[in-house]
Amino acid sequence: MRQAKPIMVLHSYVNTQSKIELQLTNVGAVAISDFCLCFSLLAPATTVSGCKITEQVGGFTRLIPTNQMPLEPGNSWACCISYREDTLPLNVAWGPKNAYITHTGKSTPVQTQPTRFAALGTNKPTSLSYPHKQLKLSPKPTLWTPTGNYCDCTSGFNTSGLKLPMAHKAWQDSSALGLRSGLTNTAQGHTLIACSINSTLHQEAYHLQIDDHSVSLEASHEHGFFYGFISLMQMHCSYDGRLPCGRIEDQPRFNWRGQHLDCARQFFDVTTLCELLDVMALLKLNQFHWHAINDEAFRFELECAPELAQRTAWRGEGQLIPGVFGGGIGPAGGSYSKGDVERLLQHARSCHLQVMAEIELPGHSLALQQVLPQLNEELSTCEDAQPESVQGYHNNTINPALDSTWLLLTPIIKELCNLFGSNHLHLGGDEVTAGCWDGSPAIDLLKQTHNLASDADVLGWFMCKAAAIVRQQGVLPAAWQESAECMEFNIGTDALVFAWQDTKSGQALLDRGFQVVMTPAQHLYFDMSSDNNSQSAGANWAATISLEDTTAWHPSDGIAGIQGALWCETIASTKDLKKALAPRIIGLAESAWCTENNTRRGADLIQAAHDFNPIWQALSWPTQRF
Repeated sequence: MRQAKPIMVLHSYVNTQSKIELQLTNVGAVAISDFCLCFSLLAPATTVSGCKITEQVGGFTRLIPTNQMPLEPGNSWACCISYREDTLPLNVAWGPKNAYITHTGKSTPVQTQPTRFAALGTNKPTSLSYPHKQLKLSPKPTLWTPTGNYCDCTSGFNTSGLKLPMAHKAWQDSSALGLRSGLTNTAQGHTLIACSINSTLHQEAYHLQIDDHSVSLEASHEHGFFYGFISLMQMHCSYDGRLPCGRIEDQPRFNWRGQHLDCARQFFDVTTLCELLDVMALLKLNQFHWHAINDEAFRFELECAPELAQRTAWRGEGQLIPGVFGGGIGPAGGSYSKGDVERLLQHARSCHLQVMAEIELPGHSLALQQVLPQLNEELSTCEDAQPESVQGYHNNTINPALDSTWLLLTPIIKELCNLFGSNHLHLGGDEVTAGCWDGSPAIDLLKQTHNLASDADVLGWFMCKAAAIVRQQGVLPAAWQESAECMEFNIGTDALVFAWQDTKSGQALLDRGFQVVMTPAQHLYFDMSSDNNSQSAGANWAATISLEDTTAWHPSDGIAGIQGALWCETIASTKDLKKALAPRIIGLAESAWCTENNTRRGADLIQAAHDFNPIWQALSWPTQRF
C-alpha cells in the first residue's frame, strides 16, 4: 500500500509585541517526526520560544522544535520567532513565505497561510479626485493651449502623407506599440497627420497642433516624432477618439528618465519585461536598468563563465542558493540567454529605450562567490568568516586585492559590455559590509601600497579599477552613490552615480562634480508599501510611498536625471510587479519629464492617475480607484 503523504498547514500571527507566532498543524493522516520547518523571511530572525534555528541564509530559515515529538494527525506545534530588528511596522510581506518541511530525506510543501495581525494599522490618507480642467496626458506637457473644439479621430489617423523617413519610422514604432497595447488599431482613418522638421527643437521635443480635422507634428529627431505620436495615442484612448483641439509644445526636463527592475531576487520572463518597456515608452521614460546579478543569482548566460548562470539561476532545496525570498522547495528562477537579451534589446529600440545592465560588485556577490571562490581568501574554516551583510549574508564581498579577482572579473565585465552594446554598464558598489576585509593580508598590503585608510577607500580603489575596464570597451561606467564617496579613488566624474539614500546626499555628490541620477528611496522605491496597513504588502524601511509621495520632492536642475527602482524581495509575481508600479510610475514620469513648476503634485497628480485608467485597462494592468 502506498504511504499517505503528510499534509501540513502553517499559520502565522504577529502579536502586539511584533513577535511572529507560528503554528504548524498536521491535517493529514500520518504522524510526522524528526522534521524541519523551512521558509523564507525578508531578513534574519531569532527564536523566542519553542524552536531552534539550525540554519539561516539571509532570511531563509530552518527551524526544528525544541522538543522533537511526533506530530500526530490533528495536532499542532507552536513556536515564536522575531526579526532581529523589530522596530519596523510589519505587514503581510514580512510573514513566512512558501514553507515546506524536510523529513526522512524528503521535502514536502506546507500550505502557508497569509500572516494575521493583532493590529491592522492605517491607510495613508490620499487626496480625493475632483473634477477640474487639465489635459488627459501623462506626463504633463510643457505647454498646452486649448481652443475649446474637438477633433473627431474615432476612425483613426491617416498617415499616407508621412514622407519624412524619421517620422515614418517613429510612426511604425509607435503604432506597433499602440496595437500590441490595445490603444489603437491598424485601420487608416480620416484624420490626416502632417509632419515637418523643426531643427531648433531638442531631439526628444515635439510640437503638436490638433485642429478640427487634422494634426500637424514638428520635431527635429526620430525620438521627438515618436513622443509626439505617443501623446496622440494616449489622448486617443483617454478621450475615446475625440481629441481636444489645441497646441502642445513639449520637451523633457532631464535626459535620463529611468526605471530599474530587480530580476535577481525574482525571475521575470522576457515577455513581462517587454510589457514593462511598453509602459515606460507610453510615459516617455527612456532608460531601463536591468538588475539581474545580486547575492541571489547571476542570471545572464555568458560564454566566458557559463557556470555562473547554470549554477545560480535556480534556487531551492539542494540548490547552491536555498529558497530565499519565497523560493520554497524549488527549483525556482531562470536565466537569460543571449537570444533573450537580444530580444529585449530589439524591443527596447522599438520603444526608443536604452537598456543598462548591472553587475553588482564587490558586495552583494554571494552567488558569484559560491561559483568562483577564487574571488576571496579563505581566511577561516568558519563558514561565517565575514561579517553579516545588511540582508543577513556572510562571505558575499569580493576581495579586490587578489590577482585572481581581476583574472576572473575582467572577461565577465568585457562580455557584459559587448553583449549589451549600451552607453553604460552599472557596476553596483552599494552596501559593502563594514569590516568585510578585516584580517585579509592581501587587503592590508593593498592599503599600504596605495595609502588606503578605510573600507570606503578600498571600495573606491576597486570601483576605479573596474570602471577603467568598462571604459576600455568604449562604454561609460555607472554605479550606486557609495562608489563616489572616496575623495582620491572613486568611479570618476564621467560616470553616472545613482543617489538612492536621499536627495541631500545626491546633491552633495552633484556639488563635487559627479553626474547624478536621483533615485531617492523615500520617493521612488516602488517596493515600499503605499501605507501602514498590515494587509498592504511591501517593504517599509525607507518610507511608505503613496502616489502623491512620488512627486513630493524638488530635484535640482543640475542632475543628469531621475530613476525609479523596483527591488523584488517582496514582489513574487508579475501581478505583484504591476500592482507595485501602477499608478506610482506615473509620478516618476512626471518628475523626470516636467519642469519644477509644471510637475503635478497632490490632487492634480491623483487626477492625472485617474485619467490614465483607460490606458491601464487597455494594457491589462491594474486600474485604480481614487
